[in-house]
Amino acid sequence: MRLAMSFACLLVCCLGCSSVDRQPVRSAPSSRCVTLPRFNVQGVAYGDGVTLAEARLIGDSYFRIVVGSCGMPDVPQDRGSLWCTQLWGGIAGSDSGLLWVAKDGNRIQFDPPRGWAGSSQKRWLDSQGIVYE
Repeated sequence: MRLAMSFACLLVCCLGCSSVDRQPVRSAPSSRCVTLPRFNVQGVAYGDGVTLAEARLIGDSYFRIVVGSCGMPDVPQDRGSLWCTQLWGGIAGSDSGLLWVAKDGNRIQFDPPRGWAGSSQKRWLDSQGIVYE
């Protein structure tokens, strides 16, 4: 009986988690995007274009810098000339914005989540002198 109950709980949890669509829905950066400085990321050569593997490294690096250590970025999604990475922060995985990386390596942008006015991302941008609206 316990085994059947455990299996039923596991099945419900797995179905619940798999039914959540955590992919970014936008096909292009919003008007709220800010351009971030291009940091040196080990394993990334910006000059020869950015591959999926390099976009993952950039997403991991910028996640730690912009969002913090709690949470994680999703796998980058192909959006034509850009890679789009959804950033999930906190234990519950709340929306922490999108990271847009140009495949030619010339631009990295942060698309903040709605209601981010008091967030750690905004404080970090302020401390870096990055202008946003």
